Amino acid sequence: MTQTGPKMSNLFQEQAQFAEVLLPIKFKDSITYAIPNQLLGQVVPGSLVRVNLAGKSHTGVVREVTSTPNYSILEKIKPLRELTPFPPMTPKHLEFLDRIANYYLCTPGEVFRAAVPSTVKALKRKKSSTIHHTEGALSLPQLSDAQEAAKLQIQAAHSKGKTVLLNGVTGSGKTEIYIHLAAEALRQGKNVLYLVPEIALSRQLEHRLERTFGDQLLVYHSKQTAARRRMIYETLAEQHQAFVTLGLRSALFLPFNNLGLVIVDEEHDTSYKQKEPAPRYNGRDAALFLANIHQCPVILGSATPSFESQYNVLANRYQEVRLTQRHFGGEDCPIHVVDMRKERRKRAVKGAFSFKLLKAIQDRLQRGEQCLIFRSRRAYATWIECPDCGYVPKCPHCNISLSFHKAAHSLSCHYCGYTIPAQNHCPVCPSGTLQMLGNGTERLEEELKELLPHARIARFDAETTQNKADEQSILQQYENKEIDILIGTQMIAKGFDFPALTLTAIIQAEAMTSLFDFRADERSIQLLSQLRGRAGRRDLPGEMIIQTTQPEKLEQEASTLLAERKIFGFPPYVRMILLTLKHTNTEQLNRQAQAISQTLSSIQGLQFSGPTTPPVDRIQGEYLVQYHIKINRNRDQEKTKQQLLSRLQQVPNTSFIIDVDPL
Repeated sequence: MTQTGPKMSNLFQEQAQFAEVLLPIKFKDSITYAIPNQLLGQVVPGSLVRVNLAGKSHTGVVREVTSTPNYSILEKIKPLRELTPFPPMTPKHLEFLDRIANYYLCTPGEVFRAAVPSTVKALKRKKSSTIHHTEGALSLPQLSDAQEAAKLQIQAAHSKGKTVLLNGVTGSGKTEIYIHLAAEALRQGKNVLYLVPEIALSRQLEHRLERTFGDQLLVYHSKQTAARRRMIYETLAEQHQAFVTLGLRSALFLPFNNLGLVIVDEEHDTSYKQKEPAPRYNGRDAALFLANIHQCPVILGSATPSFESQYNVLANRYQEVRLTQRHFGGEDCPIHVVDMRKERRKRAVKGAFSFKLLKAIQDRLQRGEQCLIFRSRRAYATWIECPDCGYVPKCPHCNISLSFHKAAHSLSCHYCGYTIPAQNHCPVCPSGTLQMLGNGTERLEEELKELLPHARIARFDAETTQNKADEQSILQQYENKEIDILIGTQMIAKGFDFPALTLTAIIQAEAMTSLFDFRADERSIQLLSQLRGRAGRRDLPGEMIIQTTQPEKLEQEASTLLAERKIFGFPPYVRMILLTLKHTNTEQLNRQAQAISQTLSSIQGLQFSGPTTPPVDRIQGEYLVQYHIKINRNRDQEKTKQQLLSRLQQVPNTSFIIDVDPL
């Protein structure tokens, strides 16, 4: 080996070898480290190692072991510090990281940061820390004729290599089918990944799966302790046994071996999309990448399939299997729309509730049944305003009004978390008294407790479920019928099964479609259908009441919206990328935008609009402008995306964020 500087340390003279190490930082290349003599033969591609960079310690993964390092100044190459006591990442695991980085236009280091967080940073562990399961016959739920037929259709499609979209109405028994198919994979000695969009949903589902799989079930999400997540990581990496892993999108990055089935429940749910930080991936689509690498079948399940999945069915990429009847024979809930404009003119309203809704709630309470009230906004009031001068308190870091939280008597920004004590009088005109506008879940809870003092009422939102114990307690009380009325945000709409729930209601439904987003109508249809499916899931008839000032907006159908997407060239008929520029100085931001506009104009194969100012144009002290980029779905789409990234990186003095397939 040729040396270009001073003589190397004796530590590396004998059979010198080097490791190209990928670190969990925003850096596209690996970094060269020398392998100390005592670790020769132990460090292999995929090994997790501890290294120093710029005075900080990092856990990295070895991409390559070589005797001819990329870095030519050998005396500046630092040694590896330690080899962690964890199994190496497999070639399939590393391939998955690369696939995510390439598709979502981020660095492999950013993906690795998501794949190996604090779960593997502890260097010492007990040999008994991994999980072992006992063998035994599984107790499977009984399938109806319709479920059995659907299971056979799924297996037939999988035998042909097809991804399956299980399109089943709410309450049709999709979970029982998943359990049977997962059990079959376990019998073959293969692992199963079962994805759900929310932690709360995973906890209710966990109890159902435990009855069948016992200690063959692993549950993985961010609210578990680091020690528990590390134990699950080790257990899966050691390849000794097969498990069903129930988890959120982060579970995709676990070190799976011999993966035999991937299930994505509620595949339409926007919670599968990672917004910050990079990689900004969609868990549903990433699950398809993972399954493709492992050559295993996939089931996407939903009562309200995403437009992307419907498109793939029409394009013959997916096989659709339908379940059209509820498992326990319940009928679809009738929907009653209450026009709040008319009700207010008739003085048939108390607070946020129409007399019609209050009467329906009282009827359920008298019969010992339960109600679910949905509001898309938390807090007590979504903003406060001075009626005399129009002053509205806003976040100093974000261009958004502060929400009033009565329990904490504070004003908070739901974007950056900025919080100040609330005040009653206007600071601009001392004669003005600030008024609370916009009902949030906290205010609805207070109003209902005043209107129905004998009802047992609870709230289920981001404030009341900040820890696992509170979240589990509320759900358990509701399931045990210790709560009559549950008020909540989107968290309550996702797959819960409560037998005594017979009435669901939506307050201010127009808020769901008032967003500046081409997906708003699709989401509102999905949310309405999901909420409708929570009620009347057994032999008790259900009902849904929608309060809105814009009843005409509720009449659109998914097929009509999908046709409009095709006419106007929106996803799923094209690929979309959201490009965001940020800067604390508006003049600098405008100069960057001019340079980006010229760059985008020079790239063939894409269309773009922008720069445009988003509805919230300042977050955490930075001003924003955005570009919406469309790329045709064809063989050249990935090439065009890589060309886009390369050109953007060549624009000097510009910081940007790329979000592929934004939601």
